[in-house]
Amino acid sequence: MPRFTTWEIAPYRPYDCVVCRNIASLSNPLVETGRIIEDYGDVYICMLCVTEIANYLNIVQNAQVILEKQIQELNEQVGKVPALIERLVNGIRDLSISTSADLLAIGTPVILADDKDAEQGDISIDENELGDDSVAESVSESVVDEGPDSLPASSGSKRTANSGTRKSSVNNG
Repeated sequence: MPRFTTWEIAPYRPYDCVVCRNIASLSNPLVETGRIIEDYGDVYICMLCVTEIANYLNIVQNAQVILEKQIQELNEQVGKVPALIERLVNGIRDLSISTSADLLAIGTPVILADDKDAEQGDISIDENELGDDSVAESVSESVVDEGPDSLPASSGSKRTANSGTRKSSVNNG
């Protein structure tokens, strides 16, 4: 149970502030102290008198000094934020550059047609060895007929070279 009660309209006599004799209002409520004086009634103090007493005892000024000191400390901490953000951004940038360099240092995986696992390549590709962009010339080569793959070779049949030439196209795709 709170020790004090605030009233906008005092319920008991004398219905006013014990110090200044003002009655309660919306802008100046009365604080009930919980004391009753015989032949007087309940003891009320208005908000204006409580404020004057707090000022007289330097309660407000002391609190103001403490709060100003805390505000100054917080402003100093807030002043450090831009430097911390810059350090964080530079750290992320350095990490990104370092990670990119590490990823570029890893060889390209080589996967052969019948392999199931990737292997790391030992050699890097030199773009100078890839060739030029000139049109490939057609090449003539002799074709040897080795017979069908599904029939077994018999001792009586001879394989002969085909006298015709086959031309290769530019795109062997």
